[in-house]
Amino acid sequence: MVRKVKNPVPNLKLHKASGRAYVHHAGKRIYFGKWSKATTTEAYNRWAADLLSGGKPLASDLVEEDRSKLAVFELGAAYLEWAAGHYCPKPGQRVTHVDKIQRYLKALLQCHRSVLVEKFGPVALRRIQDRLVAEGYSRQGVNDLVKGIRGCFKWGVSRELVSAPIYQALCTVAPLHYGRTTARECQPIKPIADTVVNATLPALPEVVADMVMLQRLTGMRPGETCKLRPCDLDRSEDVWLYQPPDHKTRHMGRDRVICIGPRAQEILRPYLLRPAELFCFSPADSERRRRAKQHEERRTPLSCGTKPKGNPEGQAGDQYDTTSYRHAIVRAVNKVNRQRKDQAKKDGIDLDDVELLPLWSPNQLRHAAGTAIRRQFGLESAQVVLGHAKADVTQVYAERDNELAREVARRIG
Repeated sequence: MVRKVKNPVPNLKLHKASGRAYVHHAGKRIYFGKWSKATTTEAYNRWAADLLSGGKPLASDLVEEDRSKLAVFELGAAYLEWAAGHYCPKPGQRVTHVDKIQRYLKALLQCHRSVLVEKFGPVALRRIQDRLVAEGYSRQGVNDLVKGIRGCFKWGVSRELVSAPIYQALCTVAPLHYGRTTARECQPIKPIADTVVNATLPALPEVVADMVMLQRLTGMRPGETCKLRPCDLDRSEDVWLYQPPDHKTRHMGRDRVICIGPRAQEILRPYLLRPAELFCFSPADSERRRRAKQHEERRTPLSCGTKPKGNPEGQAGDQYDTTSYRHAIVRAVNKVNRQRKDQAKKDGIDLDDVELLPLWSPNQLRHAAGTAIRRQFGLESAQVVLGHAKADVTQVYAERDNELAREVARRIG
């Protein structure tokens, strides 16, 4: 069984009743102040770095003559503190890259926590490689973690905490190659078939179903779908333009413009009748619709049986994120599969003969859109729609259509 990696530092959470930010650690709840305050994020970043360093002075606090005795955990704590401030410009914002850095550092510190940076070399890095393979990590995952560990030392060189020869020596450790390692291989992300999507839609909440159809038509990223607001849309022409205020390549100075055609516009129209600054797709809205449908299907009068309890708007958030979006799809797929199994039992059909839906994620909708666009309009069109700077990235998302090769084989083969 593959061991699940846990972040060494707990994520910041919102206490809705008081509006304060907190974390759960060692069976205790630790508060850091109001959720929207910049000082709250600064306090959390400092606490996280202190937790990682074991309460010892950070590398940035050491005097010059003490840096020759810098330990690996001190370098990691300083790196995490810098990354939390660099990649999280907004208070309470969660950035995936910071979570990745925490995983890199956990892999580094498990066996080399107290080792001096000057004593850490290629042999130690290869031992980390071997340990990760033995623990069941994939080849791609091991290479990613090793690359991230090197990134920590590279950052240390830029801050004059690590000597350049140490980082150069770590770069000599080769990544694991396909077919030349015992590490397992990850299956590539494939486009999801429209038949699977259509079979899943009836089991999805209405709001999530509209998100799925919108993403399939436009090819936008899951995060871009979740962050859509009426104020981000330019509806002055027949094709609407959606410019996300924050996107994956914003820090590189690139603009992201998503074109929304007539079919996607029809899906969006009901969600634009709200204040311009609110998110179009809201879990609270989805919960409100679900409870309203339950009320319509109620068979017993309100004076009898159970009565509606709680406030759906207070229990659910105002925005889907990529995790809650994906979880909603997984629940729907599992629901469809349960229904098919139950029906097979009633009909006396062997469960091994039941066709079950595969689990799929929102990112596969982007792959499906890219493949369809490439097949009909070519690689350049797919590149523009998906928002890639280079065509070779688009080829990862848009599966190559082999129909042209088949036609050549029919004629000359």
